[in-house]
Amino acid sequence: MIRPDAEQDMATAQPEAASHIILLAEDDDEMRTLLKAYLEMAGYAVTAVPNGVEVIRVICEEGTVPDVLVTDVHMPLMSGLEVLRRLGETEKAPPTIIITSFGDHETHKRARKLGAASVLDKPFDSTTLLGAVKDVLEQP
Repeated sequence: MIRPDAEQDMATAQPEAASHIILLAEDDDEMRTLLKAYLEMAGYAVTAVPNGVEVIRVICEEGTVPDVLVTDVHMPLMSGLEVLRRLGETEKAPPTIIITSFGDHETHKRARKLGAASVLDKPFDSTTLLGAVKDVLEQP
C-alpha cells in the first residue's frame, strides 16, 4: 500500500519521466491499479500485467524492453524472483525493482543476487517508489 499523497509528490516529478517506460507486475488488482495510476501521474508510460508469465511474454516474445521493471515477489504462475532469474539468462533484462510483502533478509538477499536494483517492502511510501524508479533511471 502507498500513501495517497500523490499531488505533493507530483510537484517534484521530473518532466523527462514521460520518455521512460515502466513495466509493472502485480497480482493484486487494486494495488496494480493504484501503482499504475501513481506512476502515470508522475509522467511515466506504464504497462501493467498481473503475473510474471506476462512479464516474460511482453519482454521476450513482444520484444518490448522497459526502462524499468517493477515486480511483486509473490505472484501466481511465476514469481518476481523467477522473472529476475529468467530475464538474467537473456540480454533483455531491464533494471528491476522488487516489491514485497514478505521482505525478510533472505528475500532481499536472493533478489539482489539475481540482479534486482532495489527491493521495497510493503507498505511503502509513495515517494519511496518514485525515488527508487528515479534512482534506477539515473544509474549508468
